Amino acid sequence: QAAEKIPAEIASALEKTAEGGKIDCKALWTIAKQLGVGRKSLSAACEALGLKIRSCQLGTFCFVDRAVDGRRPHEGYPTGAS
Repeated sequence: QAAEKIPAEIASALEKTAEGGKIDCKALWTIAKQLGVGRKSLSAACEALGLKIRSCQLGTFCFVDRAVDGRRPHEGYPTGAS
Protein backbone atom coordinates (compact mmCIF):
# COMPACT_ATOMS: atom_id res chain seq x y z
CA GLN A 1 0.00 0.00 0.00
CA ALA A 2 1.37 3.40 -0.96
CA ALA A 3 2.36 5.84 1.77
CA GLU A 4 0.13 8.88 2.12
CA LYS A 5 2.84 11.27 3.30
CA ILE A 6 6.55 10.70 2.74
CA PRO A 7 9.09 12.55 4.89
CA ALA A 8 11.37 14.75 2.76
CA GLU A 9 14.51 12.91 3.94
CA ILE A 10 13.13 9.57 2.75
CA ALA A 11 11.81 10.91 -0.55
CA SER A 12 15.16 12.59 -1.24
CA ALA A 13 17.17 9.44 -0.48
CA LEU A 14 14.95 7.28 -2.69
CA GLU A 15 14.87 9.69 -5.62
CA LYS A 16 18.63 10.25 -5.40
CA THR A 17 19.31 6.50 -5.48
CA ALA A 18 16.74 5.50 -8.10
CA GLU A 19 17.72 5.23 -11.76
CA GLY A 20 15.11 5.41 -14.48
CA GLY A 21 12.24 5.04 -12.02
CA LYS A 22 13.73 1.89 -10.48
CA ILE A 23 15.67 1.18 -7.30
CA ASP A 24 17.55 -1.97 -6.29
CA CYS A 25 16.30 -3.85 -3.25
CA LYS A 26 19.82 -3.90 -1.78
CA ALA A 27 19.96 -0.10 -2.00
CA LEU A 28 16.55 0.05 -0.33
CA TRP A 29 17.82 -2.05 2.58
CA THR A 30 20.85 0.25 2.91
CA ILE A 31 18.65 3.35 2.97
CA ALA A 32 16.38 1.74 5.57
CA LYS A 33 19.37 1.02 7.81
CA GLN A 34 20.89 4.49 7.32
CA LEU A 35 17.65 6.31 8.06
CA GLY A 36 16.46 3.91 10.75
CA VAL A 37 13.14 3.15 9.06
CA GLY A 38 11.44 -0.12 8.20
CA ARG A 39 11.79 -1.68 4.77
CA LYS A 40 7.99 -1.94 4.45
CA SER A 41 7.76 1.82 5.01
CA LEU A 42 10.28 2.40 2.24
CA SER A 43 8.41 0.02 -0.04
CA ALA A 44 5.23 2.06 0.54
CA ALA A 45 7.17 5.25 -0.15
CA CYS A 46 8.51 3.78 -3.40
CA GLU A 47 5.00 2.89 -4.48
CA ALA A 48 3.78 6.42 -3.72
CA LEU A 49 6.71 7.90 -5.67
CA GLY A 50 6.13 5.56 -8.61
CA LEU A 51 9.47 3.77 -8.13
CA LYS A 52 9.76 0.08 -8.99
CA ILE A 53 11.87 -2.14 -6.75
CA ARG A 54 14.13 -4.50 -8.72
CA SER A 55 16.63 -7.25 -7.95
CA CYS A 56 14.73 -8.19 -4.83
CA GLN A 57 16.78 -10.24 -2.43
CA LEU A 58 13.75 -12.15 -1.13
CA GLY A 59 11.70 -12.41 -4.31
CA THR A 60 9.04 -10.18 -2.81
CA PHE A 61 9.03 -7.06 -4.98
CA CYS A 62 10.47 -8.23 -8.32
CA PHE A 63 7.32 -8.85 -10.27
CA VAL A 64 8.49 -6.52 -13.07
CA ASP A 65 11.90 -8.14 -13.47
CA ARG A 66 12.23 -11.71 -14.69
CA ALA A 67 14.87 -14.16 -13.56
CA VAL A 68 17.48 -15.43 -16.01
CA ASP A 69 15.41 -18.50 -16.88
CA GLY A 70 12.25 -16.43 -17.44
CA ARG A 71 10.38 -17.39 -14.29
CA ARG A 72 9.25 -14.74 -11.87
CA PRO A 73 10.37 -15.14 -8.24
CA HIS A 74 6.95 -16.49 -7.17
CA GLU A 75 6.89 -19.11 -9.95
CA GLY A 76 8.66 -22.13 -8.60
CA TYR A 77 11.41 -20.62 -6.48
CA PRO A 78 11.62 -21.18 -2.75
CA THR A 79 11.43 -17.99 -0.67
CA GLY A 80 14.84 -16.35 -0.37
CA ALA A 81 16.28 -17.98 -3.50
CA SER A 82 18.83 -15.91 -5.34
